[in-house]
Amino acid sequence: MPDELKNHPKLSGTWVLLPHHTGEFPTPAELKDQLRASNIKTVTMYPKDHMYNLYEWVCGDLFDMLEECNIPLFINHDQIINYKDLHEVLNCHPKLRIILTDLHYNTGRNLYPLLDKFNNLFIETIGFKVHGGIEDVCRKFGTGRLVFGTCAPVYSGGAAVAMITYAQISDDEKCMIASGNLERLLKEVRL
Repeated sequence: MPDELKNHPKLSGTWVLLPHHTGEFPTPAELKDQLRASNIKTVTMYPKDHMYNLYEWVCGDLFDMLEECNIPLFINHDQIINYKDLHEVLNCHPKLRIILTDLHYNTGRNLYPLLDKFNNLFIETIGFKVHGGIEDVCRKFGTGRLVFGTCAPVYSGGAAVAMITYAQISDDEKCMIASGNLERLLKEVRL
């Protein structure tokens, strides 16, 4: 476990991953051992910023390991080159749990077909600022597809809390989004 987290048992770190082919990063098997040793249960990737693609021949081995271990992959919407790439990843790795973060209000036209087809795709709530969007996703795809997020420390948490508090959904659904869905995903990690 990283030193920064040793005195905070309720916190879990998230590591940024890269493909291993150039030797800058451990192989997926080595990474799995390191994630286990450090009690890391979530990861993220920045393919656009770090200049690589999510293609199967670039990241497939890494996605296989994450899928096998049920490790959620948080990925910023702006880091995905295009929705075709995301479709390919979801199609090739039907058990890889991808949580899209920092969505925009206009993503629904491309996002909804993916949510309809892939049960392993989730939405972090803070960027999805669509009027009635939380309610619409709950109704069409199920409350279990939403994970609460604040984008802190960049943004204040007030807007994120208000989006869930004032959503026209049941209190049980609000609790699932606020904490239950992420807690469930973390409990299902197998390292």
